[in-house]
Amino acid sequence: MLKAYWLAVHLLPALSASSPAGPPAQPLEVHRLAGPYPSLPAVARRVKRDWDASRCKSGPAGARQAASGAIEAAWLRCEVSVAGARGTECALAVRSAKGWYVDGDHRLRCGGRLGALSSVQARFDGPTWKDGVLWATFDVETMEGEWSERPEGGKAAVSPRPDKNRWLILCSAGPSGVPSCSEALVLGCSSGDSSATVSARLRRRRLVLTGKEEGGCDRGNILLGTFRLDFR
Repeated sequence: MLKAYWLAVHLLPALSASSPAGPPAQPLEVHRLAGPYPSLPAVARRVKRDWDASRCKSGPAGARQAASGAIEAAWLRCEVSVAGARGTECALAVRSAKGWYVDGDHRLRCGGRLGALSSVQARFDGPTWKDGVLWATFDVETMEGEWSERPEGGKAAVSPRPDKNRWLILCSAGPSGVPSCSEALVLGCSSGDSSATVSARLRRRRLVLTGKEEGGCDRGNILLGTFRLDFR
């Protein structure tokens, strides 16, 4: 009787307190940006040289006043040549207290032709902040055409099929002062009869991604679950 009482009073409450309410949050993979550079034009010059671009200009930008100083972010759009075709590639630049940094190793194809019957076009939202974390969202529409055989012989171009995707990149600067960013995360997609939508929200430095995958996304894996944000 005394043993059962001791278990009920001491051991069982301790086990309940130590038992997790659910599966632990997985860390969200992030990578550090390259820098620092003294200014955004200096970033553009470096990216232009590294990408062998003919011109680079800044796109939508955002800023906020933090306790450690102004924090800014801007999209860079650079005109490049890929396999002889003109196009545009984009990257995210972020300024912390140490200077400007750029995500040049994760550049995005954001404009131009992808082939004889395919093209891509992107629209970037101005960067915003939620709970001290930078949210950079953008939409990409890819038009993909194909050839079909004519009854009388030869080939004809079929009307392009639009693929639409919405993406999210999260960035922040941890104790090191060097900004880090996540990979591009799928927020939604649509292609023909298939589509998917993901809802993203922050809860105490946890990223919660919920949604229903109706048909999947051709251009990115859908990530769902709760993820711990650990910017160093």
